Formats: sequence, structure tokens, C-alpha cells
Amino acid sequence: MRNRPTPVLLASSVLLSSVLLSSVLAGCSDSKSTATSSTTSTTTTVEPTTGTGSTGTGSTGSDGTSTFVIPQELLDRVANSGLTTVDVDYPPQPETVDWPTTNWVRADLPSGVDASTVNSIVDTAFTGGGDGDVIDAILVVQGGKLVLERYNGWDPQARHNSWSMAKSMTQAMVGILERDNKIDVFQPAQAAEWADPADPRHNITVDQLLRMSSGLEWEESYADADGDVLTVLGERGKADRAGYTARKPLEAEPDTKFEYSTGTADIIGREVGQIVGLGAPYEAWIQKELFDPLGIPGADHQFDETGNTNSGSWINLRPEDFARFGLLFLRDGVWDGTRILPEGWVDYSRLPTPTSPQREYGAQWWLHGNPAYPEVFWASGFNGQSITVMPKQDTVIVVLSTTSTDRDSKARDALMDAFAGLAR
Repeated sequence: MRNRPTPVLLASSVLLSSVLLSSVLAGCSDSKSTATSSTTSTTTTVEPTTGTGSTGTGSTGSDGTSTFVIPQELLDRVANSGLTTVDVDYPPQPETVDWPTTNWVRADLPSGVDASTVNSIVDTAFTGGGDGDVIDAILVVQGGKLVLERYNGWDPQARHNSWSMAKSMTQAMVGILERDNKIDVFQPAQAAEWADPADPRHNITVDQLLRMSSGLEWEESYADADGDVLTVLGERGKADRAGYTARKPLEAEPDTKFEYSTGTADIIGREVGQIVGLGAPYEAWIQKELFDPLGIPGADHQFDETGNTNSGSWINLRPEDFARFGLLFLRDGVWDGTRILPEGWVDYSRLPTPTSPQREYGAQWWLHGNPAYPEVFWASGFNGQSITVMPKQDTVIVVLSTTSTDRDSKARDALMDAFAGLAR
């Protein structure tokens, strides 16, 4: 069974869903390319750290660094739900390897990884499909070096659809606001639609939104052209994506039901935009605070008429930039001596959501279902996009595709097995 957030479809309708999605998005060609910002970021400079912490201090330390709290109540709920947390030592960037802010250090596959096996995995992935079923790119970062980089007709400098990997990037934006004490995810979201204290939605928190546990009515079906997800992704949603979802009634009490929802991510994105400024200020803030420090020269965004970015489905990057984003989380939110995300945020990202039925979801990040890899977490997107973070192996795997089959996940899982022997 695939761990990807698979749309609610019968197998025979998967291809139809891709056709419908392409049709709905055909009128939404107003994606924008952000230029590299020259503004200096206001992040805090620290030494790279590793840690296992599942609790933070919720304050600024004496050294000026920010830490993020996971409340004991949430940890207790996870435990009482029969879910387990996994302590992780996030590997630091090797002192002998430059950070890829400007250029990647490229190297051969490390000893302990069979090159013939890896090449066979990639060859099979690149040749096993048909029309409309293509693995576009596969990249692997190990030990901070780019050790595998292969493209199947894809221009390495072209930005690739992120689809729902955008949710994980939006989550990182929330983390930056937590670092700067501009948001508290355990407080109610600032939604005008339920500002009335008598509204049953009034106390929905940002944490519940991040964990797909808001209780808002939603159906993540790509087979229905008039359904929720294609409405917010298409022309009809351009007026106000977040508002469409926020106006939904409750289908369950908040924090009692897991419901994967692209619209929920749009509400999260609006929370960020309301703090940093919607529209052009939002785009500039994303570039300055998240992408510039990583050396990512820009992104393709889709803004709606309210100035909110397409937070759940459309933050497109070059393949190597998706790898940079994965490396940020592998390094516990630290980049070249600068803490981009508060200490404890990556732990929060991969903390199992109590309402998720099989420990498969954290906070806008997916958790790997194979018990052999309990510490692995990954960003996932429609049609086979993934950024897989393997802390024990100091490895990030990026797979980008246009496939409605499971060939992408087979390639990803096979590569995980190929690199498994590098466990520290």
C-alpha cells in the first residue's frame, strides 16, 4: 500500500484524475517566478546542532537561539493513541563538505552502496512507463554531497511541479514564524470565517490544521471535477482558496478525525500571509526567509486574488532545490551555521498525529510506514513527487515524476533499501 496521500479513487479512475487535474489547471497559468532577493535574512546564527528532543523550551535561550515546545499534552495523546515516537540524532554537515548554498559538492556513490544496484533501479524507473507515465528526475544526497543526479529528458534548470510537497514548504514557513515568536501553532487560527466565539470552529488551532485534524468538511477526490480539491486548485478557486475551505462546516469535532485536505493547507498559508503581508510582500518574505538562505534562486508560485499563495499544491522548484529543502530538514533546520527553523521544529514535523489511523502523518510531512524505517519522513506530491529524509543514513532522496502508477514509490523504496546499509 502506498503511503502517499492518495486521492480517493478507484484504480481505474487514476488516469482520469490526472486528465481532470490538467484540465482544471489549464486556465491557471499565472504562476510567477521569484527573483533572487538581495535582502539580508534576519535568522539567528548558531553552531550546527544535532538532537533527539521531542520537547523544546518554548523560549529564546541564553545563546539567542529559538526552541520550539511540543506540549506534554500532545505527547501524552500520541502515547495514549498507541503511537510511538522515535528519537533521532540529526546528522551535522561534515566539516569537509561545503554547504550547497552556491553549488553542490558532487561525488560518486559512497562505499557500502552498490552502484550497479542503484543504476538498475534508476534505469528501470526511467524506462518502465508509457505515455504520460514518466519518472522525470531522481537525485540522492548523502553526507551533504550530491551522489546521484539523473534526468529523464527533464531540464535540470527547469522548475518541476511540487504538487503537495508545497504543504511541507508551507509548514517550514510556519516554523520560521515560530522561530521569530510571531505565531503560536497551539492557539486558534485567525480565520474571519469563524471569528465569532460562538462558532463551533472558533477554537480550531494551527496545529490541528497542520495535522489535518481540524474537523472541517472535505473530500480530497481528484475524480470529481466539481469536488473540493479541484475547485481550490482550478480557476474557480482563484478568488479565495483559503476562504472556500474555511467556510466549510465541521464534519467532526476538531482534533477527533484525520481528513487529508489540500484546502486546509491553504488556510495555513493564509495564516502566514496575514502575518507577513499578502501578495508581493508574501512572495518576497518566502524568498528572503526560506529560499535565499538555502541558495534557492526562486520559485514558481500561484497567488489567488486575495494574495495567498497556493500553499497546498504549487511551490515549484528546480530538482536540486527540492534536495536543498530536504537537506534543511535532515540538518534539523540549520543551514551553514544559521538556524532557519527553531530547535525542535523538525521533531514536531515528524511527530505522529494522534488522529492518523496508521501513524502515517506528522505535521504536513508523511511518516514512512515500513517498520524498518521508523525515523524516515517525507514530503509527498500528486503524480509521484517525493522528498525522503533518512536521518540514520544521512541521506535525502528526491523523486520527481508524472506518473499515475506506483513506479515512483517503488523506485524510492528500492533506493532506500540500497542506502540502508549506511546507517550511522
